[in-house]
Amino acid sequence: MKFYDVCIIGGGHSGLVAALAFAKNNFRVLCVESKTISTSSKKDLELRTTAHLLPTVSFLKTIGVWKHLEAYSCPLETLKIINEKDTESSSPKITNNIFQSNEINQNNFGYNVPLEKSVGILRELVKSHENIIMIDNTSLTSSYLENNLRIIQLSNGNFIKTKLVIGADGANSVVRSLSGIEVFEKDTGQVALTFNVKHTLEHKNISNELYKVGGPLTTIPILDDNKNLHSSIVWMNNKEVTEQLLSLNKKNFALKLNERSLSILGEMSPITTITELPVRIMVSQRFVEERIALIGEAAHKLPPIGAQGFNMSVKDIETILHLCIKNAKNIGSSKMLNLYQFKRYPEIFGKAFSVGFLNKLAASEQPVFQNLRALGLDAIDNIGPLKQSIMRFGLG
Repeated sequence: MKFYDVCIIGGGHSGLVAALAFAKNNFRVLCVESKTISTSSKKDLELRTTAHLLPTVSFLKTIGVWKHLEAYSCPLETLKIINEKDTESSSPKITNNIFQSNEINQNNFGYNVPLEKSVGILRELVKSHENIIMIDNTSLTSSYLENNLRIIQLSNGNFIKTKLVIGADGANSVVRSLSGIEVFEKDTGQVALTFNVKHTLEHKNISNELYKVGGPLTTIPILDDNKNLHSSIVWMNNKEVTEQLLSLNKKNFALKLNERSLSILGEMSPITTITELPVRIMVSQRFVEERIALIGEAAHKLPPIGAQGFNMSVKDIETILHLCIKNAKNIGSSKMLNLYQFKRYPEIFGKAFSVGFLNKLAASEQPVFQNLRALGLDAIDNIGPLKQSIMRFGLG
């Protein structure tokens, strides 16, 4: 029976970063992924991009990863929030709030990286690292404790001994389910459409969030060879409106998109197929079990607002890695894992509440919420210290 210091279940974005982070610090790592990267799954990845905020970039630099991603990254220098009220009595009907990275003495808030590029590069780094064994197309089937170790059984029939199992296997986590960990969950009734577009005006490294009933439409700049005329779109709406949009032909969908985007980037044209992602809020009731820790979407999943998802996952990885380094002779102990939960739980619940509340303000058709949204943005824009604090909070 083979032994590893850490066994990571899940070879997606977060699992790959976790594997590299532990291997960089001389832990012997097994990474298990239930799927095989196929042509169809690559196409799905091509539709999505991931914001890497500054703390995430800093961590990726320390584990020697960022230098491999930097060439494909687009800096996020400015965030523009455009608030559009639907009430007839609104004055003004449309307001702008601009958040610039130089207001907090930074050149940018982070970088946007195509997910397909990022995952592909990370997989190659994992497979070539001497401290990592990666197994594809294999899943976790069971686990149990024996002599202060966790014994896991894989679908290929192998049994593995490890000091610590890290569940990085997403929102439908098998690790979480087998551990009997329940979740707090709320379905927002929304769907996020993700796709890439070309447009006629340069994005100028600006990410735009356009708030209106149903949820925000976000444009995220993409690095290209065509004068910054490509962006990634995340368009949230309630399920009924989403179904109506998806029933339209390409021409009429583009018309609706340009109307909704207020032509902020000129004329937009979708250049990829459209992916539907249900929007929900989920937080695990606990993040640990004996010699098991949950990270990423196995522990928490939030609406795609404020680029929190992947960056919260990296903070999970950084936290548990530092605890393992500090407790190198006894990684995975109950004391260490309880400290991991103590460090991460308050921040994650705080982010879940904040993002959930912001999503409610962004999507509501009630005039009182629309006015509250406008008043809040106006207050932030006019109170310098508050604005700077919120920008720093958003970075994590």
